[in-house]
Amino acid sequence: MSLRPRAARARAALLPLAGVALWAGCGAEDFDPQSLLSGYRVVAITAEPPTLTLAAESALEVVDFHPADLAAGEARPAVTYTWRLCPLSLGSVTKYACFVDEVPLTADASGRAARVSPAALLAELGDISARLAAEAASAGPLAAPPDLRALEMYVKVTATPAGGAPLEVVKRLTLNVKPDAPLNANPALPADALAVEEVAGQPSTAGGQVKVTLTLPEGAAERYAAGAAGAAEAREELVVAWSTSAGELERAFSFPEDPTVVLTLPEEPQRVRVFAAVRDGRGGVAVRSVDVDVAAGAGE
Repeated sequence: MSLRPRAARARAALLPLAGVALWAGCGAEDFDPQSLLSGYRVVAITAEPPTLTLAAESALEVVDFHPADLAAGEARPAVTYTWRLCPLSLGSVTKYACFVDEVPLTADASGRAARVSPAALLAELGDISARLAAEAASAGPLAAPPDLRALEMYVKVTATPAGGAPLEVVKRLTLNVKPDAPLNANPALPADALAVEEVAGQPSTAGGQVKVTLTLPEGAAERYAAGAAGAAEAREELVVAWSTSAGELERAFSFPEDPTVVLTLPEEPQRVRVFAAVRDGRGGVAVRSVDVDVAAGAGE
């Protein structure tokens, strides 16, 4: 049986998850595409490691963008970050409502980074696995037993730039509650994974085009056990989500076999930042960015 339909279905399932779930506290009234960073935006929340365990903490960090980041000599306006963790939710089905009290997370001095300790969290909240099992049992014989090998938790960050509307960003984390459970890793990307080159016949000046290429090393996508012990290994289906501070991208998503996107440059000279967020569909994400200095056209 061909694996192509299965891969296509996997990619179709990944596309809704390729972006970070975020929404503004005050409704946005513009119609800019999601890939255009026309104002302050959160590109991703990273976790290292991306799979939580009871044996260690995980380091969390917000990767965000503010237009002032590209202005020479201009300081970025202050951004306030509030971190919480929801240990029990049905996710997007219930708009990430939490079934128990959300737990505040302590951020570092910048506010952009925090740490989560699942062991301390479970000690504070009690045995979530036992509570899930009890709830399933009380629901009757037709209730499906919970999978106690892994629990889904949600980190929520409210980021509020000075003078701007608050954005709430949600990241799903998986907590492996068994010590021998396989752990996921973030996609492995070199620091210089993004490269920019001119498109044939299109100078890299205002109104022209450039091609941005992401180099994905061989080990960027992991192999993992897709089911019970002894099941055949599966390979991650990576999705690249593109975004830019100005100009127009030919597409918002791409895949490893064609990790390139063409950017039509803005009509005015400026510095443009392009982001590539690589997600593996299992909670892992790696983000890289590159700047393009757009010069004035020959006739200007």
